[in-house]
Amino acid sequence: MNKMAISINQDPTEQGIRVKKDNDIEVWVKQLKNGQKSILMLNLNSKDIKDYKLNMVEFGINNKSRTITDVYTGVKISPKKGVLSLKMNPHACIFMKVE
Repeated sequence: MNKMAISINQDPTEQGIRVKKDNDIEVWVKQLKNGQKSILMLNLNSKDIKDYKLNMVEFGINNKSRTITDVYTGVKISPKKGVLSLKMNPHACIFMKVE
């Protein structure tokens, strides 16, 4: 029933594309029709918590004024020097919207 997740899913622009696979971590990006992006990170490991650094410039996100929101919690996420430091539980995901 998450309205933000539903709107990203129903955005007609494109399907999400896997842009990176780094061992057990996958990163998927979807360009949205209003110029925003969504990023989905998956920890495919079934046992280990993964610490991961996501360089936002790799995904064309270099403007410091952009807002990054955790889709599930609504919490604003702030990269430090363009890098998000994330901790991912086993079989977990982090879903973000970049506005």
